[in-house]
Amino acid sequence: MENRDVNLETLPAITAGYLLRTPTPVAPDEVLGKAAFLLRTAPMGGLPVVRGGMLVGWLDEAVLTAALAENPDDPRPVGELADPAGLAVAPHATLPELADAFRYADAAALPVVTPGSQYLGIVLRADVAAALGGRYGTPRQIGGMATPLGVYMTNGTVSGGAGWLGLMLTGVVLATTAWVSQLALTFVLAGAYHLLHMPLLKELAQFIDQDPAYLPLAAGPECLRELLGLVLVMLAFMLLFRFMPRMGGTHAAEHQTINALEAGEPLTPEAVARMPRVHPRCGTNLWSIGMLGYLSLTLVALVLSTPLGRAYLPIVGTIELWIVLAIVLTWRPFGAWLQQHITTRPASPREIASGIAAAREVQRRSLTQPDRPLTLARRVWSMGLVPVAVGFIVAGFVLPWLETPLDALWHSLVK
Repeated sequence: MENRDVNLETLPAITAGYLLRTPTPVAPDEVLGKAAFLLRTAPMGGLPVVRGGMLVGWLDEAVLTAALAENPDDPRPVGELADPAGLAVAPHATLPELADAFRYADAAALPVVTPGSQYLGIVLRADVAAALGGRYGTPRQIGGMATPLGVYMTNGTVSGGAGWLGLMLTGVVLATTAWVSQLALTFVLAGAYHLLHMPLLKELAQFIDQDPAYLPLAAGPECLRELLGLVLVMLAFMLLFRFMPRMGGTHAAEHQTINALEAGEPLTPEAVARMPRVHPRCGTNLWSIGMLGYLSLTLVALVLSTPLGRAYLPIVGTIELWIVLAIVLTWRPFGAWLQQHITTRPASPREIASGIAAAREVQRRSLTQPDRPLTLARRVWSMGLVPVAVGFIVAGFVLPWLETPLDALWHSLVK
C-alpha cells in the first residue's frame, strides 16, 4: 500500500558540505607528539594544519609516523612536515567530483575549504563511498522527540518534522499527563479508602494530592509511606504516557527512524519498521537514572533518620556506595526496559511515516544548508527543549484552575 505521508521526492545533490566532519585540526607550530595524539583520537590518514582559521597544509600520517620512528623526540614543528600544496575540495563539490579528487589524491580524507582557503572541516572517503551507495545518513548525530503532531528530528543545526507548535504541545501533554496521573491516583486511593476504610489509603491520597514532587520527605517510618506515594505517581505517569494516543507510537517511530539512519538502512517503511524501539540516547535513560538515584538515596536518608542508622553510620555509608555502583551498572538496562515496555509501543504505519518524513526533511535541509557550524548554543536550541518548557509552564498555570471543583469531590470521599 502506498504511504502518502512520506514525500519521496528526489533529494538535492549531496555535496562535501553535507558530508562535512569537524575533527580538531593541528596548528603549524605544534609538536609532532600532539599531532600523533590527535590522529589517534580521529584516525583519517592525516591532519589539516590550520592557522587563524585558514588551511595552511596537510600533515600525512605516514610522514608523521616515519619522523617519530626515526626520532620520538623530534623537535620540529608540524609546519615543517606538512604539505602546503595538499589537495582540498570546496563545500559545493558533488559526489562525482569528490570521487575524482580521492582517486587523484589516494587519501582517506580531504580538507574542505572556502574559495578564500578558510578551513571548514574534512570529508572522508568512506563517507563518499557510502553516499555513492545510496546511504544518505548524515555524519552528525541525530536527535528527536515525539509530539502530538508527529516526530520532530534534528541534527543540531537543522530540524524537520513537527515544528515549534508540536514541541509546545509536547510540553502541554507532559504537564497534563503529570496532572491527570496525580489526580486519577488520588481519586483511586480515595475511592478505595471509601470502600475499605484503610487509614494507609487515606494517608497516601492526602500525600499525593499535595503534589509530592515538591514536598520534603518526612523522617522515620512516615518516609516509607511518602516514598510509596512517589513510586505510585511515577508508575501512574508512565502508564498514562504508554497508552496515550500517538505519543507512545510516535516515540517508537522516532527511535526506529534514527536507528535506521545510524545503521545506514534505507528510509523505507519496511526497513524502519524492522529497527528496534530502544535508543541509547533517549531521555528515558536520564529519567531512569534520576528516578533510581532519587529513590535509592531517599531510602538511605530514611535509614539515617533513625537512631539505629546513625549508630551504624559506617555500614550505612558502605551500603550507599554499593547502591551507587548498582545504579551505575543498571541504569542503562533499566532505561532500555522502560523504553521497550513503558515509554514506547509498536508504531503504526502512519507514525513510522511521520518519522521518515522528518528524517527526509532534515536531509533536505542539511543538503541545502551544509556549511553552518555546529555550536553548543545551536545544538541546545535545536533540541527543542525551549518550546517544550514553554508549553509545560503554560499548562502548569492553566490546569490548577480546574482543581477546585475536583478537590471538593475527592474530599467528600475521604471524610
